[in-house]
Amino acid sequence: MTDDEQTSLADLDAAIDAARRDYATQRDKLEGRLGAHVVDASDVADRLLSVADEFGREHALELMAERPDDYGVREQASSWRDAADLNEDLERLIDTQERLDDLTQKREKLAQRGDGKPVRIVNIQGQAYEFDAAKRELREVASGERHAVSLEEIGAGRPLTLTQQAARDAQAPKAQPRGDRDRTRER
Repeated sequence: MTDDEQTSLADLDAAIDAARRDYATQRDKLEGRLGAHVVDASDVADRLLSVADEFGREHALELMAERPDDYGVREQASSWRDAADLNEDLERLIDTQERLDDLTQKREKLAQRGDGKPVRIVNIQGQAYEFDAAKRELREVASGERHAVSLEEIGAGRPLTLTQQAARDAQAPKAQPRGDRDRTRER
């Protein structure tokens, strides 16, 4: 028997709730540290997390140290070389988000709607949203509030890049995934 088969929905729900509480605690700690330096700690935390998600934690902190004004309005004009002090707080927050994502993925594998389709949950900054591509919306699980999602078609009306033009001219086939590659998220 695998771990997934041994884990019940109730156990996963409890673990997900605990991970959400841990996320909120870690987020509060990060915002508390930022609050001593910036006007809107929540906004700066959002930006820092977005950059860390896109480019990695180290790069996000390097950018914050080099160009702190890109992240938000500072309380003081002093040098902000202590961005490295945020490393542990940011790392714990990112690890908590990843744990939450992993638990959510395990839950999705076990849970299904009445129609047999799995429920797709997206965690955005510690909050759960059900994603409905057909309706093009996210529904916040806790409140039921709905948010429209703009999904643009790939290449919709945009000119081809030089690479796309070269591939078209050479009639190159689309890239195919290689089965021997590890596609897990690692930072």
